[in-house]
Amino acid sequence: MMGWSIKPRDWAKEQRERLARSGDTLFHALHERLKEQLGKKGDQDAWHIRTAEVHNIYCFLTMDKPLLSACNQLRKKIPLNTLKTKVMSPKEFSAAFGILPVSPQLLSYNDASWFVRADETMPGEKRRSRRDYE
Repeated sequence: MMGWSIKPRDWAKEQRERLARSGDTLFHALHERLKEQLGKKGDQDAWHIRTAEVHNIYCFLTMDKPLLSACNQLRKKIPLNTLKTKVMSPKEFSAAFGILPVSPQLLSYNDASWFVRADETMPGEKRRSRRDYE
């Protein structure tokens, strides 16, 4: 008896193909510009920024340092210089609105039944890999 062979779907590849077929000129312009700095990964970032711009959102908030760096370096070039939507980190957002920043380490204390050691849960304020939790 032969079993069924179901090929697993490559969701990321399918999404990249859908984005490539998009006729949205802003997306393609953003993608081409971001690709210079980010490589293939820039397609999803370009789509998110484009979506924020199309919906007249004040900012696209991200903690992705390579994306923030790329947008900062390219901010004077087309099409980034035409965007109303700003690409910002949470720290930049809080500074823009005069909000005191809150360290992500403090959020690990929410609903904790026992004390949380931030030095173990977020050493250097970096997320641990999934393997570290297993």
